[in-house]
Amino acid sequence: SDERGVTVWARLASVRGDADGQGACIELSQGQLDLAQAGLEEGDPWLRADGMARSGQGRTNRVHHTSPVYLVDEASQPDDPEEGASAILGPEGGQVTLLDSDGETRAVLIIPEGALLEETTIGISPEADPELGDGSFAVPGTSVFLSPSGLEFATPVALVLVFDPGTLPLDTDPDELEIHRLDADGSTTPQPTVIEVGESTATATLSSFSGYVLLDPPPSIIDQVSLWSGGASPDPRDWHDPANWVGTGRVPDQFTPALILADVEHFPRITSPADVGDLTIREGASLEMVGSGITVHGSIISEGTFTSDGGATVIMFGEGTRGLRGNVPNLGINAERVLLSGDVDVEGRLLLAGAGPLTLEIGAHVMEISGDLITFGTDPARLLMTESIGRVIVHGNASFSTPWPGDPPLRAGTLELRGNFVQTTYPDAFRAGGNHRTLFSGGGGIQTVMFNHVSGTSHFSRFELGDTEEVMLLSDIHAQSLSWADEGLGARLSGGVTVDAESALLRGPITVDELRVGRSLLWMGEPYLVSRTVFRAATVLPDLPQKMQTMPYQDVIVDGGDVELGDEFVTVQGNFRIRDGQFRTGSGNVLTVNNHFRTEGEGLLQMVSGDRIVVNGGFEHLGKAPSEGHSGGTLWVAGDFNSGPGGLFGSPSHTTVFFGSEAQRLFGGGVLGNIVSMNSEDGLRIESTAPHGFAEEPTRLIDMIGYTRIADNRRVSVGNIVFRAGSRTHSEPGALLNCHLVWGDKDAVITSDASEVGCYRFAGVGAEDERPELRTYTPPTPLLATITSPPSGTRIEEGESVTFQARARMDGAEVAATFSWASGFDGDLGTGASLVVNSLSVGVHLIWLMAETPDGLVARDWITVQVVAPEQGMPASAVTTGRNHSCALDSDGRAWCWGANGGGAVGDGTTEERGTPVPVASSARFSAIDAGFATTCAVALSGEAFCWGRDGGTPSTSPLAVSTDVRFVEVAVGGFHVCGIATDGRMYCWGRSNEGQLGLGEGQGSTVPALVSEDLVFVALAVGDFHSCGITADGNARCWGLNDSGQVGAGISDHAAWTPTLVSGEGRYVDIATGERHTCAVTEDGLG
Repeated sequence: SDERGVTVWARLASVRGDADGQGACIELSQGQLDLAQAGLEEGDPWLRADGMARSGQGRTNRVHHTSPVYLVDEASQPDDPEEGASAILGPEGGQVTLLDSDGETRAVLIIPEGALLEETTIGISPEADPELGDGSFAVPGTSVFLSPSGLEFATPVALVLVFDPGTLPLDTDPDELEIHRLDADGSTTPQPTVIEVGESTATATLSSFSGYVLLDPPPSIIDQVSLWSGGASPDPRDWHDPANWVGTGRVPDQFTPALILADVEHFPRITSPADVGDLTIREGASLEMVGSGITVHGSIISEGTFTSDGGATVIMFGEGTRGLRGNVPNLGINAERVLLSGDVDVEGRLLLAGAGPLTLEIGAHVMEISGDLITFGTDPARLLMTESIGRVIVHGNASFSTPWPGDPPLRAGTLELRGNFVQTTYPDAFRAGGNHRTLFSGGGGIQTVMFNHVSGTSHFSRFELGDTEEVMLLSDIHAQSLSWADEGLGARLSGGVTVDAESALLRGPITVDELRVGRSLLWMGEPYLVSRTVFRAATVLPDLPQKMQTMPYQDVIVDGGDVELGDEFVTVQGNFRIRDGQFRTGSGNVLTVNNHFRTEGEGLLQMVSGDRIVVNGGFEHLGKAPSEGHSGGTLWVAGDFNSGPGGLFGSPSHTTVFFGSEAQRLFGGGVLGNIVSMNSEDGLRIESTAPHGFAEEPTRLIDMIGYTRIADNRRVSVGNIVFRAGSRTHSEPGALLNCHLVWGDKDAVITSDASEVGCYRFAGVGAEDERPELRTYTPPTPLLATITSPPSGTRIEEGESVTFQARARMDGAEVAATFSWASGFDGDLGTGASLVVNSLSVGVHLIWLMAETPDGLVARDWITVQVVAPEQGMPASAVTTGRNHSCALDSDGRAWCWGANGGGAVGDGTTEERGTPVPVASSARFSAIDAGFATTCAVALSGEAFCWGRDGGTPSTSPLAVSTDVRFVEVAVGGFHVCGIATDGRMYCWGRSNEGQLGLGEGQGSTVPALVSEDLVFVALAVGDFHSCGITADGNARCWGLNDSGQVGAGISDHAAWTPTLVSGEGRYVDIATGERHTCAVTEDGLG
């Protein structure tokens, strides 16, 4: 009885081997059992034999325990088998066997060594066979309950259930039997384990205890399979010929799965719309779609070759969950939930659109899309990413235009974009959170990012630049973090917008209007051309101070939180403003502001002993002030000083130095601490009436070093005042200067237009031994290290030498220093003010310079250098052909044209015909281009439209900006007119409208872009010679203009349609094209 601390052991009488040599039998005699039991009182049920325990009394029985076999007391098996069996097992393991009423084994629980960490009573009892209503069949006599419920193991244990094969239904395949957990609500849950099925046993590994049963799962709704055989006449590849199918003997439909194996001579081809249940293409097999697609109502496993010709699309359709694995061509998802069961390659575009909420769940897999990724429609169509190793790679553009309600569906993994990004239509159309990363890796081209609802809930989590040349922002963006991947060092981020991020790690050039950061901002030396840097309140760890490191700031705004300098010397080239929150330099640090400094609203400046701020412009104190004033530090001001509406600005330990070379004004009601006037030219004019020092606080001081003027009719009270040699002090009419103690040098000049000269009222002349010491008030200057050559962003070819040169300066003069150079790719490069390197590896290098003076001052500078392999030709990102000329965009967005040029359509500034590509005469970079009859138009990265040639507006042989404020994403050129889709999806047209091709109404032409419709939002457009067409956001096609050949497609006989007219036909359109006098379009199911 372990409860009384007594353990009873039985001495083993004999050990013998089994006949088959598989183990050993240890026999416990009745006499030894009696001896052992003598130590127990009546009612003590347990005996232990080398880790095996059984209760009660009775005859000897053999119990299996892994490979050894123990003969222990039959008391281990209860008299009533329905009560179950139990044992005390410990870390050494063991097993428990459940017998039926006939003494036959019903179930065995095998617990290996190490599965239990301590002794535990393990039980196994029979359960009634469950009544299942889902079509499953519970194998009789296999329901058991394992106790204690919920017990978990360090390593899995094995459960063996014994069944009678004769009780199985006739159509049951024993290999398909499953062991399920019995749930409290009467249902069952399959176990995620491999089931080993023998002739009459089924074994599963478990990690915890509950109730379990052996099941024959319900038959699938799709319980028949069509197996492709092929070879039938007349077309051995015809999907729709029943003679090509075996199994069901019919062509698959939406309820029938199709299986295509590799062991046939002829593989199927689809030439008209098809439906199927599950679709399985095994490795080595293939399926071809020509012109028409297939709708899959179940899951897709495509291990072979699945191709599409003519834009045919695979549609996944239906309610419930569908699986997807392998490679597919153009894919449309109109199913409630599609779950990747493996990696997926989409050789075309991926469209998520349909009625009702749709979800594509990536899981821990990779989906690569060679075309565009589009979410489309009024119902939610979400991309769900929750696994860190999940990845979606989009080689085309990504467009998100459906609502994403609820929690952000992008919570982990990586969305890698190699084209452009657009969020439109709904404010919550793209939402990322957690640790999700959006990676821009477009290679050598320019990628654009557009949010049409920046005030909504759409946002990035981790916005990261990868292997791309430039990401151009066409709208404001919000992100948790902004950073550059290792492969993206030196990539540019640009746009006249605002970027808001909780944290930013800048490892490439950035050119934006405003960068707002809440938690941390780290700069690695790349060009930083940001008009305004805003330090806002953090949403993560808001109580920690935010560090402001050395960077080439233009304007800086503190807009919340707690900001302090993170380096010894920090310079702001423009203005510094504290709008909210507080700012402090930190003891020993220096902030230099080259323009104006201003506090306002709830903004608070905190200065303590050792703090130093140099303002080369004016200073305005309109915000909050410390309750006791600034407790220390020194503030240098070169411009006017507004001390605010009142209150204590400076304590007796704080000094304000006026060191301007032009006239300065001191005004406002705030009280300063010590004042040093060392203005060297037109003087400091004190217009403030606030007392600067008091008789009872004689430590306050005005130190007159330069030229000072007391403004007319001002009464200024100060503590101590020193008129230094060489200083000039003048009182204007009516001015009075009240002092406590005065010291004056004989060379000081004191004049007055008032009745009193100098101090009007003072306690006396200070003693010479108490005269305040003349200090050096020269503003501190930092050590500056500068890489003078080459400029940052230099691009060289592999093997080309580059010379790095640097200098160190203080106070405008060069100083001696030791220079050390290093590359982020290649490591240490060497030392010296001039260093020649010719072995930089291919890639973008972050070049670091560290300069150190003999007395230990250190300064740093950084640049980027890109090393490329020799170029092989000119890659093109877009190509278009007109009537007699062609154009293309290279990977940098530059336009090239060639061909007939009589009207200037080539755009090179001449009318000479060009037989090879020549650059268009424009410095603009473009994202889209289209050539027409004798005109070319293109959309710049800024969204501005340009045209050149004969018929795009004003005739020109080089690009001219279209006269409008509208910004476009696409343009199309017709015979004598142009249409374009604006960033908000509205259509604009301009040019001739003799046949209604502008869509503005009969006889309405326009020389500037005119809005076609207030109500229609377009996602695609195409124009012919005299007609125009587009696809709207609801999937409808509309055309207008000349209809002499029926090209409007509305089923009307009118000569022309003067406004956008609905095209006849069923289905949602996804693409459209026009010829001279005809139109074609493709629906989402691949029909044309």
